[in-house]
Parts: sequence; structure tokens; C-alpha cells
Amino acid sequence: MGWDPEDYADELEPVDVWPENHEIVQLFESLSTQWLAAVGGGMGGGVFIRYGLAYTSAYPLLDRISPDKESWDENFELLRVMERAALAVMNKRAG
Repeated sequence: MGWDPEDYADELEPVDVWPENHEIVQLFESLSTQWLAAVGGGMGGGVFIRYGLAYTSAYPLLDRISPDKESWDENFELLRVMERAALAVMNKRAG
């Protein structure tokens, strides 16, 4: 799937999350099994590419943390920012 054993650290360094981002980071983490992916690479195949989160899984979670439409829209955009950043890293390894 494009990952090497050295890509997995025995112990990850802690990452500081600003308090105002804590909830959306937790939501992003809870979607870690919801990546949409495809295998490609021509006749030989073998290239595993993720192309986005399954938003149908994200919507109910966004509903839970967003008290109104404005905050829902803001949280969805924050989720998409994290999604794009994660895709850039994951798919760089696949290419």
C-alpha cells in the first residue's frame, strides 16, 4: 500500500493541538478508517491511492459537534483542510 516499515514509529512524538481545534481533530481521528481508496497503476496494478474521506460517515459526527449551520460549515471546511493535507502525504508515498 505504499508504506515501508520505517514509516511506522514505535513511539510517536506528541503533537500539541490548540484548544479551539481539539474537537475537530478528534473527529478527524475518528474517521481514520473511512478513507475511500482505489488500486491502480496500469496492467500491473499495485498502486494504492486514497482519494478522500467518506463524507457520509463524517456528516453525523459533524451534526453532533456543530450547534448551528454556521459552525457546521466551518467544521466541515476544517475537516476538508485536514483531509487535503493527509491526502498529500499519503499519496506522495503511493506515487
